[in-house]
Amino acid sequence: MKTKFAETQADFFRIVRIRTEVFVIEQQVDLHIEQDQDDETALHWLVENEAGEAVACCRGLDFGEEIHIGRVAVLKPYRGQHIGALMMREIEKDPHLARYKKIVVHAQAQVEGFYASLGYTTVSEPFYEAGIRHVTMEKAL
Repeated sequence: MKTKFAETQADFFRIVRIRTEVFVIEQQVDLHIEQDQDDETALHWLVENEAGEAVACCRGLDFGEEIHIGRVAVLKPYRGQHIGALMMREIEKDPHLARYKKIVVHAQAQVEGFYASLGYTTVSEPFYEAGIRHVTMEKAL
């Protein structure tokens, strides 16, 4: 598996396919919420398998000294293979994040333990986004 910074329109189309399958189809998030104006200015990453197929993705939004990582998605057949952890570890080392002091994620409550295992700390009470329970978590870079 290889994590790469998404730079082309073709990369972005592959990311949209993953996010649509995971968030819109599986989790029933409204398409108008899932795809938003932030996609145009966000940093995007994707994970490709050995065959070059896109299997996971995420995006980062600039908040000054913080980068907010969101839309973290792994296609269902690839879950449980540590691809999400690989992706998060790789983007933490990405030169595009060099100027940031902290990563912030709005983690779905069901994966709070996943982020905690990567060194993220919960800093909020639970709240709802798109009808799904979340918590804010952060990690110093």
